[in-house]
Amino acid sequence: MRKKAIIIYPHLNNGGGDLNKQWFVEYSYQVPGEIHKRRERVYSGLNIGTVEERLDIARQIMEEKTVWLKSGEYLLGIKKALKTGRHFAAH
Repeated sequence: MRKKAIIIYPHLNNGGGDLNKQWFVEYSYQVPGEIHKRRERVYSGLNIGTVEERLDIARQIMEEKTVWLKSGEYLLGIKKALKTGRHFAAH
């Protein structure tokens, strides 16, 4: 049986390059103790402009989110939420 990934790093869904379809960057991560991964999608700034402009924005978002995931900061937010009894807010 294959071991499941804890993190799926950001990737772009560009609707096949179609400017009329909704573009987004998607990534997911496993929080220890939870059954399912948390999936996040970022649409901000990706649905206006030319293909080149959208790709530039997507690269920036993917780089930012990759750094965030590699740093483990998503786990820090969960630890704080557990201590305060608050729900975890996605980055």
